Amino acid sequence: MRVISRDFWNPFDFVAAEQGFYVVDAARNSVEHVQPDGRKKTLISFRRLPQAAGTVQSLSPTEFEAGSGYEVDAVPTGIALHKGRLYVALFGGFPFLAGAGKIISIPAAAASEPRLEADGLNAPVAIAFAGTGAMLVLEHGTYDQKQGFAKGSGRLLRIEAAVKSRATIVSGLTRPVSVLVWDERQLLVSDLAGNLHFLRRE
Repeated sequence: MRVISRDFWNPFDFVAAEQGFYVVDAARNSVEHVQPDGRKKTLISFRRLPQAAGTVQSLSPTEFEAGSGYEVDAVPTGIALHKGRLYVALFGGFPFLAGAGKIISIPAAAASEPRLEADGLNAPVAIAFAGTGAMLVLEHGTYDQKQGFAKGSGRLLRIEAAVKSRATIVSGLTRPVSVLVWDERQLLVSDLAGNLHFLRRE
């Protein structure tokens, strides 16, 4: 076993490429490119995500005044490489507001301003691409201050940006964390309860 790099705080996900690996560091809010010899370069560091005024007042009316803005850390979690672009899931930081998650993309070849691919997501944690080119996004779920992430609130979405469509493939998941395209007809989803869910299209 050979350690390529120890210079990460929370390397949450990665994708292999010809010249090494692209890694999302969920603690540094960044995407890093790591070469096989360990040399590392930051492609992008994400700014905090602004939330609409009053969004969090229901969580704590005394702390968050009506009309006041709020920002959360971007917290990149999932990453996928598709047609020369890196797609990154921005989970969003505490208090994990409903609809605060986003999917952005950047060119793998060089850093540039991120392009928004999807928003209004509930803590997106993983991305994959189907054979048709549709983007699959796994949502960790919605968050409750008292009970944490709500049981059964996780979903797997199919998003086709070209035709602006969004469909739920499966719902009712509890804290799902990873999705794998097994083949043209089957998907695999894992969750933090220790389950593997095989999804087969008839």
